[in-house]
Amino acid sequence: MRNIFKYIPIYSRGAKPELIEGDIFRIIISLTPYGEEGSVSERKATRKILELTKENSEITRKELARTKADTGRWWMTRDKEAVEYTDCFVAYLDILGFKKRVKKTEESLKSLDTLIEALQINSKFTQSDTKSTSDGKLDIRSFFFSDSFVFMMKVEKKNLPHLFFIVRYLQDRLWENGLCLRGAIVKGPMYWPESIKENIILGTAMLEAYKLESKVAIYPRVVITKSLFEYIEKENVKTWSNRDEGDIVLTDFIKKDKDGIYFFDILNSEITRKKGEKIFSNNDGSFSIGWDSNDSDNYDSIVNTVKNLIENGMKNEDETVRQKYEWLKSYLNENSQEMGD
Repeated sequence: MRNIFKYIPIYSRGAKPELIEGDIFRIIISLTPYGEEGSVSERKATRKILELTKENSEITRKELARTKADTGRWWMTRDKEAVEYTDCFVAYLDILGFKKRVKKTEESLKSLDTLIEALQINSKFTQSDTKSTSDGKLDIRSFFFSDSFVFMMKVEKKNLPHLFFIVRYLQDRLWENGLCLRGAIVKGPMYWPESIKENIILGTAMLEAYKLESKVAIYPRVVITKSLFEYIEKENVKTWSNRDEGDIVLTDFIKKDKDGIYFFDILNSEITRKKGEKIFSNNDGSFSIGWDSNDSDNYDSIVNTVKNLIENGMKNEDETVRQKYEWLKSYLNENSQEMGD
């Protein structure tokens, strides 16, 4: 019923449908016959579009769909092809054990404070649709609902390291609050919202990321699809490092697990992480993650935090929960051995 009043005026020159109750329920809808003199706004919009195509022969349907006609109303083409999917990088992340943590907050106000503090981390992401970096501003769409996070960036070589950086930053902050992430990073078609106010998540890439998080990731790891790994290899995507010899390729921060699944090597000691790093909301509406140049490395602190999480997790009575922490312990030990080498 809501959609009747929402969409019918578009085709009836603003006239709303009339609902009549009686022995027979009737709906009266006023329609504009094709070619009738009353459809002035559509003819004005058509003329405007013809003018734009003459001025720019390469204008896209998507751009035409946002053309403002002389009538002062936004004219949207009815050709569905005007709305197109955009190739995107998508990170879908979920907090492990969230339901149990929520139940625990009923018994402990401290647990409630900790959980709220952890979830507030994402508020600065979702308040902005751009990330400020030393290379300029980058478009990003961030969504947060219940225990899930979604980050989306257009497929451009420069964007992917920033997406990995955000995932790493978020996991470090959640680890510090006793929470582990599980998720997936994929590449594929998505509907790209024009702004953060358009709260729409739609596309097969999101479906793939959700399926991988819920069915494949299993452990506290962020899965990388084979196709994304191959893209990173082919494009030789670089990332940041605290080493002196220069850029590191992003594939150095991706491992292949015993089950053949690629995942983000988030505890790699070469990943830059500083003790004072914070997320900032900037005056121009963007957000940035930064730290003071004098801040020391935070790797050892994060490792100790993870060790404490593992120790507590291994005491859990639920065997499926213990298995997740056993995986995390194995992964941490493997990294420690590699550092020793």
